[in-house]
Amino acid sequence: MADQISSRAETNQVRSNLVYINSLIDAESAKGGEFIIVSPQYITDPMINTLSNAKGYNVTTKQDSMGSYKEYKISW
Repeated sequence: MADQISSRAETNQVRSNLVYINSLIDAESAKGGEFIIVSPQYITDPMINTLSNAKGYNVTTKQDSMGSYKEYKISW
């Protein structure tokens, strides 16, 4: 039962984060922007695949000079 509960919670989190990212994209594109930068806490590999393959966005990883902290640039 715990696996089902944790899976459901994870699914809800992914949906929530995609809604959040979509709202950032909408707000930035309304201002004429061409990209957003997203912290790794809001995006996962499956979400990157969805944004790239299903929605047609370019998602690139940006890392600091030491390679320890990364951010994601989503452009359109």
